[in-house]
Amino acid sequence: MVLSDSIRVLPGIGPKKEEQFAVLGVRTLLDLLTYFPRAYEDRTTRLPIARLNPQEPACFEAMVISEPRTAHIRRGLDITHVTVADETGRLKLTFFNQRFTAERLHYGESYLFYGTLDGGLTGTGMRNPTFEPLDQTGLTTNCILPIYPLTEGISNNVIRKAVQTVLDNCLSQVEEILPEKAISEFGLTDPRTAYRDIHCPPSFEALEAAKKRLVFEEFFVFSCGLSLMRARRATVHRRPMGHVYLEDFYAALPFSLTGAQQRAISEICADFRRDIPMNRLLQGDVGSGKTMVAAAAMVCAAQNGLQSALMAPTEILAEQHFKSLEPLLARLGVTCCLLTGSMPAGKKRAAKAGIGSGAGQVVSGTH
Repeated sequence: MVLSDSIRVLPGIGPKKEEQFAVLGVRTLLDLLTYFPRAYEDRTTRLPIARLNPQEPACFEAMVISEPRTAHIRRGLDITHVTVADETGRLKLTFFNQRFTAERLHYGESYLFYGTLDGGLTGTGMRNPTFEPLDQTGLTTNCILPIYPLTEGISNNVIRKAVQTVLDNCLSQVEEILPEKAISEFGLTDPRTAYRDIHCPPSFEALEAAKKRLVFEEFFVFSCGLSLMRARRATVHRRPMGHVYLEDFYAALPFSLTGAQQRAISEICADFRRDIPMNRLLQGDVGSGKTMVAAAAMVCAAQNGLQSALMAPTEILAEQHFKSLEPLLARLGVTCCLLTGSMPAGKKRAAKAGIGSGAGQVVSGTH
């Protein structure tokens, strides 16, 4: 197995399971290795039966003191009862539709259980607890249990078993990508330990160390990517906009722009006059006038024979932008068109044709 393999190489993963995993964004073994738990359950603390509290799940060690008895209530419903005890008390366990699971409990043998005490008046019952023999704990009891985001058909146990297979077979393929200086300066663990402990934490201290390493690595890679983008952008040259004239634009507005809007437009125009691509984020509250700043930039683009796209998150907002900008831009000789997914086929073809020919100088649409 290699990390680039499809998850189909894992035992028990057929075409149907592959499709279900794809819903979670998991298609390869690497995707699975980096599919982190959303939460963890502490199943390391053991309590005697007498100290179990209703609504508080806990682990407890107990011996089976009665033979499991299963009753078939109706179609689709089997109920199994068994009694367990320790030196502080006894407890009646009830399993619903778990005939074969309950048959793993043998009279006179001890197990480690995990579950929640029923909150009745007697408080002496527990439903569907998980359990393991004392010499085989660590999978569902006596552990810090990872809880994964799920989808229909994919249980937490399915993900855990698949992840464990990847850890057993592919963890050695994970390589160190951080510089030694960063590892030493920030006290980071190695990546193989981090991936193992994020999925199978031996302690909460180890879990925190794994999180620290993986979060640092994510931001490190992100920062390196941004640096590369900046470096490449500095080497890319484009034709500066030679014609940047907005007096007509300001005159066509039925209101005066704020000082902040005018400063933002001036900075954008200065970028347009440079021979390197602009990379700018315009931030402002709702109603602060960001659209008018964008409109000024699009007018500049049209003056220089370029096209602009105004992207909106919804079709309703795209239509609102079009209706508000089209009359303004038309007075300046700039053609604005609308393109959304729900438009009739004929109008959509016409819009695309106009965009393709360059007649549509400003396009309002959705992402």
